[in-house]
Amino acid sequence: MVNSLTPSHSRIGEEIETLCGRCRMDRIHRIVAQDPDGTIKKVICGMCNTYRSYRAPKTAKGETTKVTKTRSTSTRAQTASSVEDFGLPSRNYNMRENYEAGEIIAHASFGVGKVLSIKDTNKIEVKFSDGVKVLLQNK
Repeated sequence: MVNSLTPSHSRIGEEIETLCGRCRMDRIHRIVAQDPDGTIKKVICGMCNTYRSYRAPKTAKGETTKVTKTRSTSTRAQTASSVEDFGLPSRNYNMRENYEAGEIIAHASFGVGKVLSIKDTNKIEVKFSDGVKVLLQNK
């Protein structure tokens, strides 16, 4: 009998390459648990040392289809087609400054946005291309 690295002929302690859910890439994993028939049950990633249940890799014939989650309409990918043109920002966002409704600002993380309303003396509601955010002011 030839001892290959196929899942049905593997032994505990042997290394196999499979997708690591934490690293999100193919990594070398060590087999740590298997059924008596040789089916691999648990593996540990050689890079991040996380344990996980083993999932057999996809094959060319009868390839399993990956279920992808569909995102809601508020995701960046879907709103990218409906991005508003806010124009040129009047100034960069700084939470220590005061803003008025209708003002165009540039935020370091969210990009260019338009101040929709003043929620109270310390908060403003700003519309960015990926949604409405509440930011601080006068702090």
